Amino acid sequence: MQYLMLLTLGAVLCVLGIGNLRGDMSSVHTYLRFMVRPENLAGYSRRMGTGTLICGLSVLGVAVSQMIHETELAWWLLLAGVMSGFGLMLFAQVAGSGLMQQLRISGKTGKAADKDGKSSGS
Repeated sequence: MQYLMLLTLGAVLCVLGIGNLRGDMSSVHTYLRFMVRPENLAGYSRRMGTGTLICGLSVLGVAVSQMIHETELAWWLLLAGVMSGFGLMLFAQVAGSGLMQQLRISGKTGKAADKDGKSSGS
């Protein structure tokens, strides 16, 4: 069993991801949890769980495929799966903390308008 560690890591990540999907956020660092607004907690939990599950399934898939037939393509798929899972977790953190909403609001300000409704930029 050359790939036993990969199987174990994939199984642990899948269990953590399923727990996060169900709303148990104890596996996420407290600093990150406290940054999330209470109204965004359900979406945050769902996104973090999905990202962790994607990482776990990609690790499990590579371990199983490498046990059947060793190929380099599996490692590239592992990289793609882990990067997409991390990307989703990063998106969950940014969206959950309200940073995206703050960026959207600051992006709408654009040019300031004067009293007549004309823009002051030109």
